[in-house]
Amino acid sequence: MAIWSAEIKELEKLHESLGGKFLELEKELGQLIRTDDPNVIMLYSRRCLEVIVEDLCECELKRPRKTEPLQGIIDKLNKEGKVPSHIVASMHGLNSLSTFGTHPKDFDPEQVKPVLINLDIIIKWYLKYKGFQIPGKQKKEVQTTNIKPGKGRKFSLSVKPGTLIPGIMLSIVILGVLLFLLNRHYKIKWAKEVALTEIEQLINKANIADAIKLVQKAGKYISKEPKFQELSTFVTSKLTILTDPPGADVYIKEYSDIDGKWRKIGRTPIDSAKIPGSSYWQASSIYLLENVKSGYETIFAVISTSDDSLNRKLFKQGTIPSDMVYVEGQNGFFIDRYEVTNKQYKEFIDKGGYSNPVYWKNEFKKDGKTISRDEAMTFFTDNTGRPGPFTWVAGDYPEGQDNYPVSGISWYEAAAYAEYAGKSLPASDHWESAAGDFIIFSSKIIPLSNFRNKGPEPVGKYQGITRFGAYDMAGNVREWCWNETEVGHIIRGGAWNDASYLYSFLSQLPSFDRSPKNGFRCVQYIDKEKIPESAFQKIENSEETDFSKVKPVDDNIFTIYKNQFLYDKTDLHWKVEEKDTSNDNWTTERITFNSAYGKERVIAYLFLPKNSSPPFQTLILFPGRDATWEKDLLKDNNTKWWIDYLLKSGRAVMCPIYKGTFDRIDEQELVVLEGHQTQDWIIKWVKDFNRSIDYLETRSDIDCSRIGYYGFSLGGMMGGIIPAVDDRLKVNILILAGLLGDGTMVSYVSRIRIPTLMLNGKYDYTFPLENGVKQFYDLLGTKEKDLILYDTDHYVPQNEMIKEVLAWCDKYLGPVKFKNQ
Repeated sequence: MAIWSAEIKELEKLHESLGGKFLELEKELGQLIRTDDPNVIMLYSRRCLEVIVEDLCECELKRPRKTEPLQGIIDKLNKEGKVPSHIVASMHGLNSLSTFGTHPKDFDPEQVKPVLINLDIIIKWYLKYKGFQIPGKQKKEVQTTNIKPGKGRKFSLSVKPGTLIPGIMLSIVILGVLLFLLNRHYKIKWAKEVALTEIEQLINKANIADAIKLVQKAGKYISKEPKFQELSTFVTSKLTILTDPPGADVYIKEYSDIDGKWRKIGRTPIDSAKIPGSSYWQASSIYLLENVKSGYETIFAVISTSDDSLNRKLFKQGTIPSDMVYVEGQNGFFIDRYEVTNKQYKEFIDKGGYSNPVYWKNEFKKDGKTISRDEAMTFFTDNTGRPGPFTWVAGDYPEGQDNYPVSGISWYEAAAYAEYAGKSLPASDHWESAAGDFIIFSSKIIPLSNFRNKGPEPVGKYQGITRFGAYDMAGNVREWCWNETEVGHIIRGGAWNDASYLYSFLSQLPSFDRSPKNGFRCVQYIDKEKIPESAFQKIENSEETDFSKVKPVDDNIFTIYKNQFLYDKTDLHWKVEEKDTSNDNWTTERITFNSAYGKERVIAYLFLPKNSSPPFQTLILFPGRDATWEKDLLKDNNTKWWIDYLLKSGRAVMCPIYKGTFDRIDEQELVVLEGHQTQDWIIKWVKDFNRSIDYLETRSDIDCSRIGYYGFSLGGMMGGIIPAVDDRLKVNILILAGLLGDGTMVSYVSRIRIPTLMLNGKYDYTFPLENGVKQFYDLLGTKEKDLILYDTDHYVPQNEMIKEVLAWCDKYLGPVKFKNQ
């Protein structure tokens, strides 16, 4: 006989009493009492709880449950006082115990009994809540009546005042302790039998983030287990923290947890503090540190668990230049904590900054010629002709924008302000040192920075803090650097409407460029004479291949090139995993299908317009390099920028998740475009693209005679390869494209026969105009082509892009018929 038979009998009585008045509950309870299988008992115990909680959700919270977890609803019922606390405790106990492990599973018999006890308590309360009197169950009354004894027996039955309630309370306490001990017993059992295995699997898959969460959860129960201690070393790093002078209190919090609480980890020197996170850089965790010492400036730092030590110099209060941070290094220096603001720049102008030649020390070069200072100053006016930034009016900035970054200025204006402030513009290498390691930190900094496409914001509003405590180096406004280039000067960081990967890219602009996106910050060098002169010298583009001298290979050799991308067209086994119709303008489908290599599944998002009728013209997107570190296509800042206007034009957009990008980033196999690895990645990407067309060909709502390629930056480069090896494409649209590499691309580009549109910036450092962009365009093997250039760097103005792309689609794919036409 099962050890829970008495509890089953109690539930049988309850089941008999329901009499068809609670059909759903009666159905689930009936299944429970008809089995001896503990798995089935646990399953239907939970289903009984679900029936009750779903009804309470509708009656008390006035809404359906939908897919919300039971625990969340129970917590809300408790918070709003809708259910007595002792019933909430029973609900939590049943919910926790009945979901232990993974079904089906052999449960410990001791686990079943407390579940049934809790269920009995919950059902009886629920029936009372619904106004249902259980037949045969009479309401007990407390009496103090003497009962006459039978013959030969004298006794009295009485309940003394004050003894009943303490007795009930004692029973509740005992039951609570019992439930607590049982719950802890099974949590320990879960940690040993389930968690350890899952932690090991997550570590093997390099899913360190989830492994850390599970280690922290299981560590509450089995922290002294040898196996647990061994596994935890893979997701825990030791960090030594030193300060000069020592004695600083160090506080830490997870980098992205903006509102999180600081946790003190000790006082420097700190030797080998244990920090959650892998020491393997590709799977490391990022933390924000605060170093506090009385009488000294508070120093912030960002650190990765891939580092084994952190050393920071402390400065006495008042000795760090105002609003600057110290950048550690062989020749340490100070850099502005924030970008120079409108208010600061206005003070410079008001004090004669534009009229005093002492601040304008650099030779003025425009369009390859040297001009006088008087002539140069005629270019440095605002929208009304007054001296000042291009974005100002009548010699002043817009009201309420004191703390916005000054923008619309040339390199010369930035350099003059730096001279006035007793500072310098940073050398490009020094700007990069202050920004920190792009590979490790970019994925954390960029989501907390202003790449929102709406305009500049007050400095410091966004919490994307760099390694040494500077704000807004990623986004907001791009920042002039000291170094000269063939075009003008280096500018870095990207602006609010740039692609986020420009944070880590070198960019350049003519020195007189006064785009509303141009701003700056300054540095103050301590021992400038000790810094190698090479840091301040002109930067030359490092592209070594002269593509004008590279000839395409013959057809026989090119056939060998193409054969790299061949694959067996096996069954896709496609599946629409999710469908979202909530957007007013389009429907989103998340699809998976078999890849052309290994046993992987390709993920693809298909966006279908709501304003036109199928079959749809479709563009297939290949994104920029930021896709190799941004882990969610739908959350990426650039996604809407890429697809919104196309969907509103009535065309579908497919976004395959290429291997190593977005949702398919593998921490153990990150994209590295160097040497032979580059070709390996290209082969997989081409196959992913081709399999995506294979999938589109299975759908009746896609016009497979009107499919186009649509690439940005890295995707622009791939647009010189994919259309040469897949003849199912009808149009090729490239935003920021050009030749790169050893010259192999020449053989592909020359074999592209479909109409190709190229939109490029004249001053793009990634794709140099003469050797990269124009050579690409000239090599195209089609007469139906167009190259449109803009006075920009690695960026195309959005309105211009929309105009040209839609016109190209209308011309070569044909106009779209809208539903209201």
